[in-house]
Amino acid sequence: MLFIISLTPIVAQEYTLIDTVRQILYYDYNFNETAGECESIRRQQMQLEIGDKYSLFLSIRNAYTDSLLVSYQHLPPKEAFGKIWPMIMGMDSHIYARHTVLKKYPNRNKISVFAHFSTPYQSVEDVNFNWQIHANRDTTIIELRCLMATTTYGGRDYVAWFASDIPISDGPYKFCGLPGIIVRIADTENEHVFELQGAKYDINKPMYIVQGARQKITTKEFVRAFYDNNASIAKRFEESVIETSDPNAVARIERQTKRRNNYIERY
Repeated sequence: MLFIISLTPIVAQEYTLIDTVRQILYYDYNFNETAGECESIRRQQMQLEIGDKYSLFLSIRNAYTDSLLVSYQHLPPKEAFGKIWPMIMGMDSHIYARHTVLKKYPNRNKISVFAHFSTPYQSVEDVNFNWQIHANRDTTIIELRCLMATTTYGGRDYVAWFASDIPISDGPYKFCGLPGIIVRIADTENEHVFELQGAKYDINKPMYIVQGARQKITTKEFVRAFYDNNASIAKRFEESVIETSDPNAVARIERQTKRRNNYIERY
């Protein structure tokens, strides 16, 4: 039901072609839903779509849903929803991973993040990662020789491992700017970890992004909007459901949303 509530407003969105995807890199995103509680770890499969002019980072579920929305965007929203819903039943993405990160080449520092909370939002940020490369620290990850680099961003310290043999200055989430693809990156508390799992090349599929009006906000405002949206989920559920066989549903959702206090950026 919560997934239906989150999907319904975006069925009517329109998508515009911005690029052609040439490669897709697949990452595991492991994170602690609750700060300081290792037993709250969750896992999400993500993908980095690399084109000629842009890259997109989003969950695999969101990428699949977007492809369906593009296919049925010519239909009325109610009819489109009826066709899409049977194909995505059982799929979900964690609320920490329901955003899309857009980087524009060659200046990847200009980063946009899109998300549809109760309102469609877009944050635009010039991110200049101050990477410190540790040339004497190396390791092998999925048969790639990687060098270590460190940086600080969004209230966390990070350790990254990048492979210069893959000369793509990009990586998961907003991370970029190293002389090679980021194979693994984690904050020093290991509460947010991205690790490369595989790749596909010679894709040549269209890259779309949602067009239309969005409320443009700062990154700090984006994080606040995330927490405000998370806190309102139980209320929206209660208002959207006429009756339920579970009398404790709202209370259970409230407990669940309170545990979500460890978004990747700390502001």
